[in-house]
Amino acid sequence: MSALKVIYHAQVEKRRALAASLPYYVQPLALGTTVFLIAVQVWTWIFYLPLFLGGRADFRHLYIAGLMFRTGHARELYEKASQQFFQITYVSPGDFPMQYNHLPYEALLYAPFSVVRYRAGYFAFLVFNLALLAILYQLLRPRTQNIAKVYSWLPAGLIAGFIPIGVTLIQGQDSIVLLLLLTCGLLAIERNVEFWAGVLVGVGLFKFTVVLPIALLFLVWRCWKFTAGFAITAVSLAGISLWMVGWVQAEKYLQLLRAMGVRLSSSGDQAFYTIQITAMPNLRGLVYGLASQYVSNHAIQFITAVISIFVLVWAAIAGAKLVAPDRFLFAITASAVVSYHFLLHDMSILFLPIITALDRYLSSGSPAGRSAALLFIAPLCWSFAPSHFYLVCLPLCIFLAFASRKDEVLTVHRTPAFNTPVTVSESASRSNN
Repeated sequence: MSALKVIYHAQVEKRRALAASLPYYVQPLALGTTVFLIAVQVWTWIFYLPLFLGGRADFRHLYIAGLMFRTGHARELYEKASQQFFQITYVSPGDFPMQYNHLPYEALLYAPFSVVRYRAGYFAFLVFNLALLAILYQLLRPRTQNIAKVYSWLPAGLIAGFIPIGVTLIQGQDSIVLLLLLTCGLLAIERNVEFWAGVLVGVGLFKFTVVLPIALLFLVWRCWKFTAGFAITAVSLAGISLWMVGWVQAEKYLQLLRAMGVRLSSSGDQAFYTIQITAMPNLRGLVYGLASQYVSNHAIQFITAVISIFVLVWAAIAGAKLVAPDRFLFAITASAVVSYHFLLHDMSILFLPIITALDRYLSSGSPAGRSAALLFIAPLCWSFAPSHFYLVCLPLCIFLAFASRKDEVLTVHRTPAFNTPVTVSESASRSNN
């Protein structure tokens, strides 16, 4: 008992020392903000779960994609009539069908959940996502030690309170899968196995508009092992997808992507493809939200393309100065800014760079830490001004700008024996090497 008491008092003293070094507002803000955001999640579940169980969740078309593959109808995957028939038959009648617009191989993920009826499959996939979050929590524990010293429950509370993760859970979306893949990719980079990091990111091609900018940046940075792993995975998944649906459906998918890219000028088009551009917290959403009333859709696309290219060129130059793990986090953030298709649940991937920045700059009051905190709560805008959600791109760009500053970067090293994270300055890291 005496040894346990000594350990307990030592932990208490450590927490007191950390509390004394923190800005006075950190603890009350951490407590109040986290509890409030979790309350928002609970409120959302109470009021929207019956609607989503009735077939209004994104899980609707993902479940049907898995069912169509499992029952031998994969070669009708992008046929509007087939989608309508299967969704009305197996989900709920009378609703306008959602268009399945993901890559074919993602149907393999949802196929096991289509063995049971829609509602049971919905809850099964919810349990699956919660299990992935439990794994994510364990993987991130070494990266949240400073946060845990504020409140021991705070790392788990931040996962539960991050609104994009909550939206992914209730919609039955796949963004948590991508978040876990990127987290494993970061760990692979920290262990100097960049090839497998590229493989893990490549598996996330079911969100190709998100991972392709990451791969492009690593290609520009001449990270050949990462690029090789990504390229091999991409070719393999393309072959699997082609085997699943055949050439005809592959061509239809390309036509679908083109239609989604250029035929979203009206609210009717956006409703058909279940895409609302003003709900995108990226450059595409920002330009469309600010300029759609003044210029044509083609002009908006041109402006978006020019700005996105500029951001990618700047990111390639700025990211080249960072060490490998920070470069990866920087690439994730940059991809969110320039991604052509990026919705609220897709913001789940930003939890990785946000939580890393919060843990690093917790006691310093650094602008980088404050921008991370701002981006963490920014998705709350969806509850109050969903039609102006594109404005969330602004705090995202601010966070990206601070993430590019070398003087704001701390590098996490791990001792080979104990896998213990040790935070040192980048200048110290260079001098040791």
